[in-house]
Amino acid sequence: MHRRMQLLFGCDIRSLAAFRIGIGILIFVDAVVRYGAATSFYSSEGFFDATFAQEASPDGLSLNYLSDSPDFQRVIFILLACSAVLLTVGCFTRLATCCCWLLIASIHVRNPMYLIGGDTLLRMLVFWSIFVPLGRAWSVDQWRKRRQQLKPHHKQT
Repeated sequence: MHRRMQLLFGCDIRSLAAFRIGIGILIFVDAVVRYGAATSFYSSEGFFDATFAQEASPDGLSLNYLSDSPDFQRVIFILLACSAVLLTVGCFTRLATCCCWLLIASIHVRNPMYLIGGDTLLRMLVFWSIFVPLGRAWSVDQWRKRRQQLKPHHKQT
């Protein structure tokens, strides 16, 4: 019975690793593209300043509201790109996934006019990925775990 349940509902961890790599690359490319639009779409120098954005989504919370300067917005995109790289290679996978989701959600709240349906799908996929063991294969996390297991244990006398 357990084998049938595993066959029906189970997932090969290599497919999760491939998903992690793919979604990490996608988030990185999205961050790079949005980095170029930081001034015009996410700062006070653009057409959609923070006051207007807060009126458009009054219940939304965003890290991007902490400052309306173009440089601060660029820092948000750089942090997202760095989190995406960590996610792609599987280093601190769960933390990197949480950071990616938080930053993506903040960016989406900051300018809802610059979104398409794929952005919403990406945000949802990253959210649900927090609860999946994405770092169990082909990852730095797994490599460190194996390396730790192979280390000889020193006995204290």
